[in-house]
Amino acid sequence: MHLIKLMEVKRKLNAEVVLLIQRVENPRKYGVVGVEEIKDNI
Repeated sequence: MHLIKLMEVKRKLNAEVVLLIQRVENPRKYGVVGVEEIKDNI
């Protein structure tokens, strides 16, 4: 389901790149991604 929504958003926004990210309790192990939401959960 997440991948379908991801591809729909990519197509709708004509994006060159999309990232699927997940919040984790301790990001030190994985890194941090700074983002700005375009709309709810996107």
